[in-house]
Amino acid sequence: MIKTPLFLLICFSLTARSQKRESFYVFDSKWKPTKIETAHFILHTYQVNDTCWQWDFYNFFGPLIKTEQYRDKEGGDMNGVSYYYNERGYIDSMAHFREGRLNGDSYKLTGDSLKHQIRYVYRNDTLIEKVDRDTVKKRFSFYL
Repeated sequence: MIKTPLFLLICFSLTARSQKRESFYVFDSKWKPTKIETAHFILHTYQVNDTCWQWDFYNFFGPLIKTEQYRDKEGGDMNGVSYYYNERGYIDSMAHFREGRLNGDSYKLTGDSLKHQIRYVYRNDTLIEKVDRDTVKKRFSFYL
């Protein structure tokens, strides 16, 4: 019987703790802070883990615009994966950042969000390679 109150106390403390690590902000059409009555955009920030804060940007009456990950709550250095969405809310592209610089693979996606059209490879903000899926298909179709 004593286990149930202890479990509930733990659940409530975790909920209260997580609420301190998320924030909502509203902006007008020019991305200036505003009141909710005149808002066009919403920013939702929350802590993913010890070294990752996620910022989700939304249209006030529409879909997600972009998701970016930062090393700190203030959004100093991008660190992690960023996703960008088209006007219909479908994922359009994605990029990997480390310590504020593009690092690793980034993708420009097609209408089908499971397939990429172009892959970019970055190292410390320098483009190392660009691979267009259609060009690769044409090049290797000779061997098929």
